[in-house]
Amino acid sequence: MILTLISLITFLRIDAKPYPYEFVPGENGRVNIYIAVKNSDVRLYSLPPFKIYIKEKDSLNFSKDFYTAFDLKAIKEKENQKSKPMKALPPLTIPFVVDENAAPGLHRVDCEIEYLVCSRNREWCMKTRQPFSFSFKIKSYVKRRKSKTKGL
Repeated sequence: MILTLISLITFLRIDAKPYPYEFVPGENGRVNIYIAVKNSDVRLYSLPPFKIYIKEKDSLNFSKDFYTAFDLKAIKEKENQKSKPMKALPPLTIPFVVDENAAPGLHRVDCEIEYLVCSRNREWCMKTRQPFSFSFKIKSYVKRRKSKTKGL
């Protein structure tokens, strides 16, 4: 019972915003992810198991299925052996390409973050996962037809 209740607790505030919000098929874009700790008595750690998983891509093509803090430059190369407690991560950016056959309309991408949190005095630590998502719009457009010119 206690384990079930703990798994329902979300320690982070996650805000994911695509840039731009509206796309045409084949266009490049990115999602900016802002992560902050909700409770001042809890600290987030950037090293493993920190990962962002792309679960449902819905018409977007990402280079990978998951990204680590190191992949997203949330930590510097020299810091890869130690983890410092943080109240927030710098904004994370994940690039993508919109599928050429994407249907017009509103789309949603489901993601999940896996992370380690500890109490301020490190009396306890917990590895957990938290889902988040972002939405974007595919514009409807008509491809230009090639003009037919008759040779003289």
